[in-house]
Amino acid sequence: MAFRVERAPNDEKTGTDRLNPIGGNMPHEERRKHPRIHSLNLLSFLVTDENEDIVMQGVGRTLNVSAGGILLETHIPLNPKHTVSLFIALEDDLVDVEGRIIHTRKGEAGKHDTGIAFTKPDEPTATILQKFIEAFQKRPQT
Repeated sequence: MAFRVERAPNDEKTGTDRLNPIGGNMPHEERRKHPRIHSLNLLSFLVTDENEDIVMQGVGRTLNVSAGGILLETHIPLNPKHTVSLFIALEDDLVDVEGRIIHTRKGEAGKHDTGIAFTKPDEPTATILQKFIEAFQKRPQT
């Protein structure tokens, strides 16, 4: 089956693309609370289990960022039963934020894409995230 990238009616403000079968028109209900920006940023992470023991650590990159979470690309899948501490480089700032793993799916080239919702962003972190998102949205589109 062939696919094409489409923009939903409100995607111009969120920058979100979706794949639809060519000739098809899949309904799409936007459930996100915050607009996503496509942004590649390096990060390191620590994964902890329900006893708060570190079960994994690694590096990855963001595929998109919002005030409420990120889409993370890694070489290994992350368990949705665990929590994650992220250390994200956003231009000149380093953000330290905790998150809940929402989903993990196979990505491109054997990598894994993991949706993470931020759970405890303190005020300075939330401010840095918002400034980064606003600055990114003001950049000219290429």
